[in-house]
Order: sequence, then structure tokens, then C-alpha cells
Amino acid sequence: MDNKTDIIAVLIEVSYGVDYTDRYFRPANLHTYVFEHEKQRYVWQSKGRSALNLVEGGTYVFRAVIGERLIGGRGLLISEVEFGGEMGLIIK
Repeated sequence: MDNKTDIIAVLIEVSYGVDYTDRYFRPANLHTYVFEHEKQRYVWQSKGRSALNLVEGGTYVFRAVIGERLIGGRGLLISEVEFGGEMGLIIK
């Protein structure tokens, strides 16, 4: 059974060195990617940097397992992220 959810969201923050699962944001050896869609934030933390060239402000399509809600309304923790691609607008 596939427990992954399809998500289309904008990458709003890329950071390194902060653990979003820790209530005090203590330093950690983690790469953090924060996506947002309709005021819902999705936080992906990884020990390794993403091989994809993710750009803040870019809209991405991906599948992920949605985990726990982070303390203080920081969003939902996601894992097992599989990117489908990047979306863009073509203005004529």
C-alpha cells in the first residue's frame, strides 16, 4: 500500500544547520527545505543535500509521506520525498 501523498508547493526556504523538530531550534547537521501550498507548510529535513537544483520561489511537484505536525505551527514534517518536476508559467 502506497502511503505517499502528491503535493504541489512553492519552495520558500532552504537552510542548513537547524533542526525544525527541536522546540529550541538547536543546531544539527541537517539540510532543511520548507515548501508551502495554501498556507500549509511542509518541512523536509535531510542529512544530505538534495542532488536536485532546488531554487527558492520555484514550484515543485513531489510525492512524500506526511508525518507529524511540528511544534509551534511550523508545518508538517515530510519524508521519502520523490520529485516529479518543477512547474513554471509561460506568459504569452
